[in-house]
Amino acid sequence: MELQRASAQHARLLSELNRKMIQDSGHMNGLDAEGIYQRMLDWLTSGEYQAHFIVKDRQRIGYCLSRHGSPHAHLRQFYIEPSYRRGGLGTQAVQQLLQGHLRDALIIQLDVHPGNTAAMAFWRANGFEGVPENMQYLRRTI
Repeated sequence: MELQRASAQHARLLSELNRKMIQDSGHMNGLDAEGIYQRMLDWLTSGEYQAHFIVKDRQRIGYCLSRHGSPHAHLRQFYIEPSYRRGGLGTQAVQQLLQGHLRDALIIQLDVHPGNTAAMAFWRANGFEGVPENMQYLRRTI
């Protein structure tokens, strides 16, 4: 499993994965497919967010979208295709993010839909704390 940097050229594919994530999480944001695409394109072309594909055996199985500004980061979106879940790949991707792209962030914020209990359990198992829609990872410096 590896993370591969995505660019604005990948906005259409990323927006399709985002649409699946929205449906999967139970959080409907009111955007249609074109609106989701435009939002993704805007985020990537502005340079505000960076996207990475989660890749296993040269197959794109998910993605993540984050904004980084030391000491805080925001993991806005994280998605693994359902057929690749529960095998440790999501945890591997999170660990790569924490040790790589987000390594300088002391606090990493993410939002989880309160009805998505599987996601809440996943993030807690990966060291995140807090209440639904406002979880964070606090890097312990001892």
